[in-house]
Amino acid sequence: MRQIGFLFFLIGFLKPIHCQKLNADALLNKTIKYHDPNSLWNEFKASFFVTMESAEGSLRKSKINLDLENSFCNLSFKLDENQWNFTIERGTCIISFYGSEIINPEIEKKFGLNCERALMYRNYYTFLYGLPIKLKDPRDDY
Repeated sequence: MRQIGFLFFLIGFLKPIHCQKLNADALLNKTIKYHDPNSLWNEFKASFFVTMESAEGSLRKSKINLDLENSFCNLSFKLDENQWNFTIERGTCIISFYGSEIINPEIEKKFGLNCERALMYRNYYTFLYGLPIKLKDPRDDY
């Protein structure tokens, strides 16, 4: 039995090692070509739903609408009995709570209803669902 083990070790040791030599850029380009072979990410248009459970056990239900070609993002959230909406379209940010754009400052603070948070969510969802394509985007500073 020891001889067989030694034989496998010797064969493995003497066999030349062949591996691809890809640098990080080449690997990223190859990955992007696989995931977006027709370079259609910038034309992406879709809606999807995400349900997230918080540590307290509450469910936050989200509907995400993305239309990258028209620089449009709409994020609708429902947490317990509360509903709010972020819309970002070509640099304009609109926030509503139960459909009203007039929001009590206490509610704004409690739920983080501000344009910085809307941009964070937009960037998060486009990055998450746009991987690996988004890795080549220039850094956004807001």
